[in-house]
Amino acid sequence: MKKQLLLAAVAVAAAAGAAHANNIQSYSVMANYGPDTPTDSQLLTFDKFDGTLGTLLSVKIKVSLAISGGFLALDNDGADPASGTAELGAVTTINGVGVPVIDNAFNNILGSGLVASNMQGFVLAGNDGDPVNNSFDAGGPDYFEFNGLPSNNMNMGFVNSGLIGAYNDADGIAGGLDTYGIDVTYTQVFDYQQLGGVAFSGLPVTVEGTVMIEYTYKAIPAPAAAGLLGLGALVAGRRRR
Repeated sequence: MKKQLLLAAVAVAAAAGAAHANNIQSYSVMANYGPDTPTDSQLLTFDKFDGTLGTLLSVKIKVSLAISGGFLALDNDGADPASGTAELGAVTTINGVGVPVIDNAFNNILGSGLVASNMQGFVLAGNDGDPVNNSFDAGGPDYFEFNGLPSNNMNMGFVNSGLIGAYNDADGIAGGLDTYGIDVTYTQVFDYQQLGGVAFSGLPVTVEGTVMIEYTYKAIPAPAAAGLLGLGALVAGRRRR
């Protein structure tokens, strides 16, 4: 009998250890934005944390941004040569609608924004005979053309630990989750240093990406584990007798 009690105690200890090891769990919800051209915004909708699973411990937000296409052309109408760096891209920012998207330092999780862009240097000769007054004439040594290339970027961060309560489902009923919004805004990066006498033409890039919310939580013990823990208490009581 002692041997059986010992085996039962070992089983309970092992089950309790496994339950403890698996007590911290996580799941993610994700939404896509785009494809679209800057400047624009989209409101993405997410389910709040399902409180029937356990206690919410942290909320991580991960944002990705990908760009493609875009076009920039420059024509120097000035008498003097001009040079610089052209940049095509986009910057994405997020704001919470009903929830905070700030970190423990009380900054927006994306800071001033998530940037994806590509750059190329240029050298323009002085006007080669084109009409002046900011007219646009393709071709010649005073002309530069830049076709955008695909580029991507990603950033993530944790929501301020003291504010994650806003992500909890209010009613705590599985299958009836409340929702909140993440407003994603993307603006174009279209830069060539605005050189005097240089006329430009172009198209913005196309943007798309994802916003992922990861909930980490302390799970409610499964009924089987709770039963084993109760058995452990019973075993301990019998051993004391």
